[in-house]
Amino acid sequence: MIRFIIAFTSHREPGHEEEADEFCESLIRFLLNVTAAKDRAVRFRACQMVAGILNALGPDAEISDDLYDQMEETMLERLRDNTPAVRAQAARALSRLQDGGEDADFSNSEITTAFIELIGGEKNKDARKAILGALAISDHTISVVVERTRDISEEVRRIAFLALAAKVPVESVSIEHRALVLRRGLNDRSISVRSACVDMLKKWMSSSVCENDPIKLLKLLDAESHPNVSEMALKTLIETKTVKAMAYATKEKSETSGLRRFFLKKSEEEEEEEKVSVVELFSPEEALFWRVIVEALANQTSSSGKDTSLAVGQARAVLQAETEEVEDALDQCLPESSMDLLRAISMHADGKTTSSVFAARQLMMTLNCSDMNDGALRRGAATLVYERLRSIGDLNDENDVSCYARGGDGEWEKQLIDLAKRVHDDNEHVAVVLGACDSLRGTVTDEENNNKNDDDVNDDTNVYAETQALFIASSLFETANNSSSSKLPAHATEAVMQSLVRPAVAHASAGVRREGIKLLGLLLMCGTNALTEETVQILRTAADVDPSEPVKCMALRAIGDAAMLYGPKALDARRDMPVPKKGIHVRFDDDDDDDEREEDEKEKENNDDADADADGEENETAGYQLTLEKQLLRIIESACEPFENPKDKTDLEELDAENIDAMNEAAFTESENSAQTIACETLAKLALRRGYYAFEQPSLVISTLLGAIFACNAQETPRLAQCLAVFFPAIASAPDAKVRACLIDAVLPSLRMASQKKGVAKVAAFLTSLLELETGISSSSNHKEGGDEASNSDTDKNKNLDGVIERSDAGEAELVRSLSIEILALNAKPFGTGVAGAQVKAYHAAISRVLSRVPIPDVKSMLTSQPNDGSAVNGSIVSEETKQRVTLQLSEAFVAMKMATKKCPKEKIALKDINIAKDRIHDSLGVSSSSSSNSNNNNNDNEEGEDEVETLFNEDLQFAEYAEGVEKYASELSQSEDLPFYDRKGPKVSKLKEKVMAAPARERSKRAAAQVASEKWVEDDLNVPLAKVTPQPTRSSRRREALQEFNE
Repeated sequence: MIRFIIAFTSHREPGHEEEADEFCESLIRFLLNVTAAKDRAVRFRACQMVAGILNALGPDAEISDDLYDQMEETMLERLRDNTPAVRAQAARALSRLQDGGEDADFSNSEITTAFIELIGGEKNKDARKAILGALAISDHTISVVVERTRDISEEVRRIAFLALAAKVPVESVSIEHRALVLRRGLNDRSISVRSACVDMLKKWMSSSVCENDPIKLLKLLDAESHPNVSEMALKTLIETKTVKAMAYATKEKSETSGLRRFFLKKSEEEEEEEKVSVVELFSPEEALFWRVIVEALANQTSSSGKDTSLAVGQARAVLQAETEEVEDALDQCLPESSMDLLRAISMHADGKTTSSVFAARQLMMTLNCSDMNDGALRRGAATLVYERLRSIGDLNDENDVSCYARGGDGEWEKQLIDLAKRVHDDNEHVAVVLGACDSLRGTVTDEENNNKNDDDVNDDTNVYAETQALFIASSLFETANNSSSSKLPAHATEAVMQSLVRPAVAHASAGVRREGIKLLGLLLMCGTNALTEETVQILRTAADVDPSEPVKCMALRAIGDAAMLYGPKALDARRDMPVPKKGIHVRFDDDDDDDEREEDEKEKENNDDADADADGEENETAGYQLTLEKQLLRIIESACEPFENPKDKTDLEELDAENIDAMNEAAFTESENSAQTIACETLAKLALRRGYYAFEQPSLVISTLLGAIFACNAQETPRLAQCLAVFFPAIASAPDAKVRACLIDAVLPSLRMASQKKGVAKVAAFLTSLLELETGISSSSNHKEGGDEASNSDTDKNKNLDGVIERSDAGEAELVRSLSIEILALNAKPFGTGVAGAQVKAYHAAISRVLSRVPIPDVKSMLTSQPNDGSAVNGSIVSEETKQRVTLQLSEAFVAMKMATKKCPKEKIALKDINIAKDRIHDSLGVSSSSSSNSNNNNNDNEEGEDEVETLFNEDLQFAEYAEGVEKYASELSQSEDLPFYDRKGPKVSKLKEKVMAAPARERSKRAAAQVASEKWVEDDLNVPLAKVTPQPTRSSRRREALQEFNE
């Protein structure tokens, strides 16, 4: 019916166009009035018909301006309808109403602007699909379509790729967006999305720009800047038979444009002309293309050979013929001699530009498809490695980037080291590479002797050679694995330290010092004997006092890796210990007693001031003399104030994800120049790797990291923001209790640190979201704390490497107790008024909010032993000591909450959260009915439960033993500096109260005695047994209760 109405309305019979347009406008006006109906089905059908009619109208159809404005206004209103289907149809109706404007980029169109605003926040996938399909494509909207390629719905992602293929010419998309779209689409987990991306790639390939030439397509992707994406796209085209490797490997094509074009047999005249002319080298796209072609043919040869070995009969003969055909194509694709390939690599490496070096790298990868058992090839490759590792380029050529020290990316040197591994046996390549480093160092020595008068040339050569030697040595250890064959003996480690590291860390150039620190850190990571006091002190000193930020960051990164491998305590044991300021007093036997007595008194006075001066002495101590934990915390605190929200702060969600280059550049700059970021990353890794016992003060560490995530600006430090945004959910949901304990113990200190800042409610909300995360522990397994506590060796299993008994739970019960007593201590004094009172109330509300969300252990389900019948256990098996401790902590928390509720009746929101937490503890403890059961045995009046008053009275009796201790803890805390706002002043005392307090002591004592007597009277009155009241009988038990009453 809908399709008939749309077809009938949009049809324009020749000769009756005006009547058809008039009828169409009348029907559309009617439908627009209906779109405001209360029934969503009516609104949906009206918008559906309007959208269908507008999209079915021909290009020569006309509508009046009034109707156009009415449709735009009405459909924009329906675009924000509360029904997703209505929003989708409204988007379809608005698709043809978008106005491109004078520039035809739709930047000034109200409809296009509404589409862009809504598609990012739309939750319904069908509505997003409709908006994406209706969005006009222009330079202004291409980024929006690209952003949808990472939508959460695979259907929306597929529509985005189809829209890019059908509506967007490849030349209209920027190079970065081309690479980004292909990387997302070809790596997508959905088959339909990958298929749509492949269709888009084929459409680009067949466009007028590429003309089915894969090298032109690679140029559109900028193969030099995006080699991985270019390689992936080319391999996809080969797999889909769009590009046929066999065809490009034939003699006709490969000799003119392939790897053989440099070594064709020429006549004498052509050779003479070639000597004069410049040889045209491969472009980056050509080199990558032929490398992928060679690898594809080699893989096809290998797979065909395996299939041939498994086949029998005629199938074997067919497969063998195909294999031989592929092998012939591969031979035609490669140069006739492997030495020709090595010469081609050298020719491109001598080009000394980034493009030529990139082409040389691609050609070197084709050696993986060659037979390395050929002696000539091995000798030629070894010679190539020997010569190229010792070269630092032409110092007189400013554009020379043939090596890392001259501005290269270092990939050329890494591939040379990989080639050295293939052509040399066992650890012989290590000697070859380190020999090249020594040769470069020898170049420095020779230059110093020959150019004593030319300081500028000498300095440049020194820096370049030192940097290149250090980088080559670092690349060698970066590619080393943890096998015994890759570990250096002690004398080799000392040789590297003597020849490379020690001169580098004392060099005047910051770049040389950075490479030296990097090499030292890699020596520690390779499992060598480099962990000594000297190496640790070099790293710690560089991280603290080096004037260059990149050197500091590299030293911190090396320290963090070493701490992950060896542990922080191993590094602290080898640090440079601070020298105590106060001398050691030596007593002699002939000292007089008076002198000893005077010295004892002075020592006692000095000890009283020791605590006050401890912080000052620690601040004066150099960072490299502190423990690693304190040094990292000092670096973080010096960069930012924890929990201090800057005015122009940008959150991680507000970053422009489309500006990829800017984000990558900011992250790289941050990793090289922000010591705070590296310090936070190090502490986060240690917390996740080693847990609670990695630090002396784990609560302070996690609190500082939590303060850093609220103080950092994601626009300036995106790496730090991303790191901490991943770290906290990971530590909150960790299956290991000693890892979660770091966060649990840091909750209260974090709230205390944030109490003096604005935004304590945000901190509480963030902590609440973390505490509500589920852990990674399997629910089907029996959670045993610290190993098998039923065994006799539980103490040994609960000890870590340092001999410390590990905690068996994350400390949730202790946190509940601490928060409850904190609330009770806050209520010891009135909150006050003004700004200070508002801060106290905000802190009180934040603590109450967190308290209501802390996961409380279920004491009822805790078992101290495995059931004898071997049945499944629903709870956890713990020791009797653990169960008693948790019960005590929750009981004290319950009492503290009951006391606190009586002191803060006006704080409604906080009181509600406290009551929620109290009820959860009540359920966890299963507040028992021991007293109430006796009552029920004596009095059979209430068969279905005990009275509410009696229940409260029994709870008071059950928890009365904890009240005195809880009140004592809260009173001490209220006077302690640990409690925020402990020194706040109470409200002014009225004159009447002053008169009462000024009354004689006898009169006050009489009033107090009268008050005690009144309370005792009330208590005695409560102890009197209540009169028996017959409950209102129900229908089901009317006869039985009547009979019982008759018997009584």
